[in-house]
Formats: sequence, C-alpha cells, structure tokens
Amino acid sequence: METKIVEDMELDEIRALFASATKLTISGKEEKTLEGEGLERFKRFLEIWLLRSGASAKALLAGRRASEITPEEKESIIVELAKMSIADDSRAEELSEGPFVKRQRETLDKMRKCYEESGSWHKVYTTEVYTDSGFCAEVFIDFVERNTGENVRDTIHLLALTGLTGETDTMEGFEKTMRQARESRYERTLARALDEGAKYKDLLEIDPKDFGFSGDTISDFDEMSFKQGFVRLAIACWADLMESSVIRPDLRAVADNLEAPFKEIWAATNFI
Repeated sequence: METKIVEDMELDEIRALFASATKLTISGKEEKTLEGEGLERFKRFLEIWLLRSGASAKALLAGRRASEITPEEKESIIVELAKMSIADDSRAEELSEGPFVKRQRETLDKMRKCYEESGSWHKVYTTEVYTDSGFCAEVFIDFVERNTGENVRDTIHLLALTGLTGETDTMEGFEKTMRQARESRYERTLARALDEGAKYKDLLEIDPKDFGFSGDTISDFDEMSFKQGFVRLAIACWADLMESSVIRPDLRAVADNLEAPFKEIWAATNFI
C-alpha cells in the first residue's frame, strides 16, 4: 500500500510529538538517555533541524495529524526523528553537556596543567593560545580570571595580572587576543540565546559593551550596524545559512521562527 506524504503539513504537527516528552533514549554507538536540561537542549536543536529538514520529518507522519498517532507509534517516531537529526548534524554529538562546555573544560585543564608544571604565563600563552583562535583567546582570558580572581578589563590589565611582556608577543598580538576573546564571548552568548529560544529582538538587546567593547570600538560603525553584524553571523551559523551548507532551511520559516525581518535573514545568508 502506497503511503501518502503531505509535503505541506505544518511542522507544528511534528513539534506536538516531542513537545511533551520528558525522557528520550537513543541507541547508537552507546545508549544515551536524555532528560531534564539535556533533553531541553536536544529539543531546541531539533527545532532548527526541522527548519532545515522538514520534508524528511514530515514523511514520518505519513499524512496524519499528531492526534491520530498511537502512543506506541509516537515513541517510535520520536526516536526515529532523533536518529535522523543526529545522523544529519554533528552538533548533536554532545547532547548531554554541549560541545563548547566539553571543549572548554578540556582546554582549561590543559592550560591549568601547563601553568602548574611551568609556573609561567609565558609558557601557557605561547603553547595553548593560537593566533587565529577566538575560542583559545576566550578560554585563556577565562583561565586568567579564574586564577587571579579578577575580571580582565583590557590589554594593560591582562599584562599586569600575568606579567606577560614583549618577549611573549607584541602589544598588537596581546590586543588581538583580547579582541578575539571579547568577540568569542559575544558570539557564544548570542548562539546560546538562540538555542534557548531567543527571538531577533532579544538578540539586539544583548549589549556588546557588556563584553568589553568600548565606545571607541563601536563608533567605528554605528552601534546598530555593529550589533547587526554579530547578530547576522549568529543567525547564519545557528540556522545553517552559510554558502557551504548542503541544505539550507526555508528563509521565510527561519524569519517567522525568530520573528525577524525577512531582509535580516536574507542579509545573514550573504554574511559568510
């Protein structure tokens, strides 16, 4: 018997299947049970995956409404959705704690071990901080703050706290590290806000000055365009709008989901 697939079925029917789920067990290389915050993180991930791969997800319903599916079928479909989304997107690999948290912890441990063995900020900086890595810059500043108990205000303050000198890097190099750390923190905060369900207007309320960007830095642009650049980048990465993406989501669906002007989503596609 041929199964009829209704391609224009509302994704709300899919969402209705997993919205009330309180626990999800996925079998793969190893069995994972998601609940609590881990499950909520997965639901947020699944939401954006649905925007990109809605047609594949709709096929599982075979033209039926969520209310027409039996409890046994519902559980099976939820697990199948999970398998499809995980196979389709590497960002789901660390559902229990999030990829940044795991990578941050590992990098902090490496920096801590290096500092304990050498007692040298110079050694930590030259071996663990990479020139073009915003992630490493952010984790290094985080490590300095954890180790000294002070928030690093600017480059001069960083040098005062660590004793780093021109033998380690140029002033331009230290300033680049500070800039990259601020950019990484700002970008990651925007990304986390999107994962937690923030809308476009919420992203614009996140103030870059809270991440150490000075008025002088922002005045190189006007304040709105400075924010918009970071917000567009965050949306492009979150919704997989990059040119290199094999499958892009429906732009109108992304705009509706974020309650954003369509022109901003379109601009995000040209940002990377």
